[in-house]
Amino acid sequence: MSRPIKTVSIVVLASVLVFAVAREGYVKYVQDLIFGFDELERARELTLSGKDLVNQSHYDQAENLFLRALHHKEAALGIHHPEIAVDLENLGGALAAQHKYVRAEISFRRALTLKESHLGTDHPDLVEPIYNLSAICGFLGKNSEVELLFLRALSIKENTLGPHDPGLVDPLDRLTTFYDNHSRYADEAPLFERSLAIKERVLGDHHPAVASALNKLALLYKSQGEYARAEALDKRSLKIKEQILGPGHPDVAGSLNNLAQLYVSQRKYAEAEPLYRRSLDISQKTFGEEHADVAGILNNLAVLYDNQDRFDEAEQLFLRTLRIREKVLGPSHPDVAGTLSNLALVYKKLGRFTDAEALDERSLRIKELTFGPDHQEVAGSLNNLALLYTTQGRLEEAEPLFAR
Repeated sequence: MSRPIKTVSIVVLASVLVFAVAREGYVKYVQDLIFGFDELERARELTLSGKDLVNQSHYDQAENLFLRALHHKEAALGIHHPEIAVDLENLGGALAAQHKYVRAEISFRRALTLKESHLGTDHPDLVEPIYNLSAICGFLGKNSEVELLFLRALSIKENTLGPHDPGLVDPLDRLTTFYDNHSRYADEAPLFERSLAIKERVLGDHHPAVASALNKLALLYKSQGEYARAEALDKRSLKIKEQILGPGHPDVAGSLNNLAQLYVSQRKYAEAEPLYRRSLDISQKTFGEEHADVAGILNNLAVLYDNQDRFDEAEQLFLRTLRIREKVLGPSHPDVAGTLSNLALVYKKLGRFTDAEALDERSLRIKELTFGPDHQEVAGSLNNLALLYTTQGRLEEAEPLFAR
């Protein structure tokens, strides 16, 4: 015979009451679960809205939403939970986009620390947060720490992937770029060679990416005065590009220009001129007569003529360069200032001091406007103008420019 429904309800109720008494704090436990769920849901919604604002470049508003999301996540999970790192990275990105680098550093550093505590100090997932922090340290001028962070990222990749894996190319290239920016060419060269060797093994000897790497390594050797090694690399890069892209490709023009500049550095003007002319012909056919790339090659060819005392030819090419750059880049562009200085130098050699002075003064104004009064580019223009005054015996006008 079945038990009456009323009796069952009383039994169930009694059981619940007993359970509640036995588990003191059960109600609070359930409330905490509900609270935690609500906090995480709020954090998720705020994060999605923040990312939408980032996509719209509204970084200040995104910062506020990411900060609120972080607070909700911390309330739900605690401040040491590994998921907090994601919110810190979102916040750090929004802060960095607003140039709030000190606060961004705090966020990215804390995110890295949280991931280290969860993953250990040698996990591959640490590489990206290391890069985030290194970027901020770079903006803050903490170059020693940037180097250490890049070296650590490389070490993690090596320990994880081995010394020859393609995954090492990225950290190697980041480190070589850092050394190049700080003129530490002796440190840069072996890492660049290692990166190149990996690319050659993975992509083959005749890949465009290998050709580009050869060009960059050649520039590195050129900066160290190792012209023979640089020449061999430039020639090899040119050959690859001609075979893969064809002899009339603009990338071939770039390699021709690089090799010509290398010859100019060694005063091998006869070897340089035909390379410049071929590079110019390719660029004009590709881009037209009035293009920034065309202007760059014209400027290089004009410098070559100036070095050979072919002043009339140099003047005509500098004037053509100036017209193109003014039209394409605008009359106040730094490249225009450089062309003005080059043309002024030709006029000085021809004894046309009035023309040279006008050009040097205009170049100085552009650089002051672009870089500010205390930049080294401005110092160079001041020196040019002072030397011009000295050549004319105008020492009283030259002296304050030298002093400045």
